[in-house]
Amino acid sequence: MAVVDFTGVISNIQIVTGDNTSTFTVTVKDKLSRSTEALALELSVEEVMLELSQKDYFSPGDNLDINLAFNGGAVADNVSFEYYHTSSAMWRPLSVAAVSEPRGRAMSDFTVTLSGTPDVDEDLQIRAKCAGKISATLKVGMAPFEVAGNDNDTYATRAYVTVIGTDGAPDPSLAGAEFYVKAEGESEYRKVASSLSGKYALIEGLTPNVKNYVKVAVDGLRSKATVLNTEEILTLPNSGMEEWCVGTRQGNGWWQVDYPSLNTDNQGPWGTMNLLTTSEGNAASLGGAPACGYSAKSGTWPTDDAVSGKAAAIQSVGWGKGNTALSFAGWKGKCEHTTAGELYLGVYNASTKLPDYGYAFASRPSSISFYAKYQPKNSADYGTAEIRMVDAAGKTIASKTVNINNTAYEAKTLALDYAPGYAKASSIVVIFKSSGNPDCLPFSTANYNTPPSANASTSKGYEGSILFVDEITLNY
Repeated sequence: MAVVDFTGVISNIQIVTGDNTSTFTVTVKDKLSRSTEALALELSVEEVMLELSQKDYFSPGDNLDINLAFNGGAVADNVSFEYYHTSSAMWRPLSVAAVSEPRGRAMSDFTVTLSGTPDVDEDLQIRAKCAGKISATLKVGMAPFEVAGNDNDTYATRAYVTVIGTDGAPDPSLAGAEFYVKAEGESEYRKVASSLSGKYALIEGLTPNVKNYVKVAVDGLRSKATVLNTEEILTLPNSGMEEWCVGTRQGNGWWQVDYPSLNTDNQGPWGTMNLLTTSEGNAASLGGAPACGYSAKSGTWPTDDAVSGKAAAIQSVGWGKGNTALSFAGWKGKCEHTTAGELYLGVYNASTKLPDYGYAFASRPSSISFYAKYQPKNSADYGTAEIRMVDAAGKTIASKTVNINNTAYEAKTLALDYAPGYAKASSIVVIFKSSGNPDCLPFSTANYNTPPSANASTSKGYEGSILFVDEITLNY
């Protein structure tokens, strides 16, 4: 017995106009030349339906979805696709990336995803082929709209964009627009969250520090891709407040005092006011002993009272070479200067006796988070935290300040609002201060603890409110 299979024959039968019947005659002979009667097989072949229609706009170099009407079985096995290469005047193949399940009762409507589309700035001409039949050419143009964005409005994970009409077409409405993103190195576009911000849309979910290809879909049809270059996610050095060193402040050969620092030789990135508040010594009669705490005292130091590891304790202090301890035997205590404790990005300027705020920074975070608590000397006092982003011209492009008076550690977040059209950041300013109420900074026993009489300790001095800060984080 034998089986004769015509499957591979049928798919190659071409239809002649007006006649769709083919006849096959089969005769079987044995070795003795005995023959069966001829068996005639008639096959009525249904004409191949091969019709293309547009489903999406053409985006050069990206996958393209098209509609296919086809009645010949499995699309991937039977249908090939090609595009017209203008410069060579030749048809070149396209690969099938995916085929949807058939739609509708006819079971002949498919969505075909084609890959390997050329990166050209012209309409794409596509045709399909099956069993010798070639479909009519489908010309797929680019969308009459596209995403408009720029580097200044592109951050590490977000961007302000708008949608504009192309080739004289009107700008479409942003209402209902959907945005799709593919980072450099990714193969598929993904839908990202977006929200309206005036005449702009704020899109989120971008990949930092790479090219991001962004499309917009209006009424279900997607535009070609626009490239946005995202910023890098940058962090602040020593933001956990873990690494401290100790410097020695020497004065006039007869007094000295140690002061803590988050940097070496006042080079940043974190600065304090310690060089100022330890800049004057006390009476030479101490015979070269370290300066007393009531005369020279650091306002910022490391502490184990932290969320994790170490934290920064930032305190308002009194200082001055003419300072004295509390009165005894008719001698009245005196405090010449008071200074709010500070921890800031920047360096202390010995010439101006003020901080030079700022740390070179090229990215724009969306917020800063940290843990803080406050120990007031005067209940009316409070600490402050401030962040500013500054452009190359010295203009503040975003800032936020918060007062701190909670007595137990709490998480704080300062959100930054950037407006579209602003320049990129050139530096970042972060300042923590121990006293935000100006009435609580001058010396008084309400504002400062005072040293005991005749006290020569290097630790005891005029001590005000303390702000504790730990675990500083920039968010994007």
